[in-house]
Amino acid sequence: MRKRYFCLILMVAILPIAAHANHYTISFTGTGFVPSTGSFDYTSTTGFSNFLVYWPAILGTTPFDLTSAANSPTGGDCGTPAAALAFTLLQHSLTTCTSTPGVAYQYQWNAAASPAPDGNQTFNFSYSPAGSTQSNIAIEGAAYCSTCAGAVGNFGSWTVSPGVGSSVPEPSTLGLLGIGLLTGIGTLRRKLLL
Repeated sequence: MRKRYFCLILMVAILPIAAHANHYTISFTGTGFVPSTGSFDYTSTTGFSNFLVYWPAILGTTPFDLTSAANSPTGGDCGTPAAALAFTLLQHSLTTCTSTPGVAYQYQWNAAASPAPDGNQTFNFSYSPAGSTQSNIAIEGAAYCSTCAGAVGNFGSWTVSPGVGSSVPEPSTLGLLGIGLLTGIGTLRRKLLL
């Protein structure tokens, strides 16, 4: 009986450690209106969550939410467009891209904003031939702001770093923890009633 309780306690203690999303921050450099910051959570099993880029010169405090775009990037010249490939793009470590010999390729963010009343803003991370608008792979996001100013010629590079407190429990981990606790409580209750 003690062995069963020990195993249950060990399982409850280990599960939250086993599956955590890592939190990352993004720093930007470039030309034009440069985003102030970005961040995302990522795990290889569930992909991206909370992927936000702040571009205060145009959108104020409203961020670009790139979560869906990062989980389904565009372009297939670097492999199957999926969250893992987008994460590799953000880390500047693509190795499987189709490339043209003698052509320089670059990692670049690019942002544009149409003036009011159109109000369409776009933001993307891409890997493409230098000077080309055709990307091998891209994370493309859009926002709408009917009162925002227009802006073109905004581009540059980025770096990604693990964020402070980079472990965020996944929802499935919390669910497993809950099931383990309920099982333990049920077992204890049954023992006390006997």
